[in-house]
Amino acid sequence: MKKLELTLQQIEQIGMLMETDELGERFYYDVVTGEIDTKSPDDYEWDEEEEGEFEEEDAVEESEVNEDLHPEERYLRIPERSSREGYERMEDFAYTIESGPVKEALLRALDGRKGVFRRFKDKLEEYPEVQQKWYAYEEEKNREAVIDWLESEGFKVTVVDKE
Repeated sequence: MKKLELTLQQIEQIGMLMETDELGERFYYDVVTGEIDTKSPDDYEWDEEEEGEFEEEDAVEESEVNEDLHPEERYLRIPERSSREGYERMEDFAYTIESGPVKEALLRALDGRKGVFRRFKDKLEEYPEVQQKWYAYEEEKNREAVIDWLESEGFKVTVVDKE
């Protein structure tokens, strides 16, 4: 597994982009620089003749990520979270709330199809303490999603304090 160091801020930024569907805008994470861009690997030139045949053993050492990566290895498309996943996350959160009127109100807000996300967020505004718990829950789930995604791409993620 390749090692990848990320700050909490980088993880949170990627997590926010996983929630974004800006009119089909796609975001890519550069594993070398840590930057996020809207360019795809196809936007970068890779001269097979000059660089030679791309071989995996040349691309990445076990312990490092280097700048000679093929664009498809270097620029990872940040996946979007589906609306179904978003709904399930809200539902899972609602079930973490102690039984009572708040939990019932959140579950009722999730009942039905149209406007479910807006109803849920509107209902949270009526309960500021629960709303703060939701934000913390959402941040934690976003961090987990980013780390899970990068690990599925073959990276061992380490969270570092430096900015």
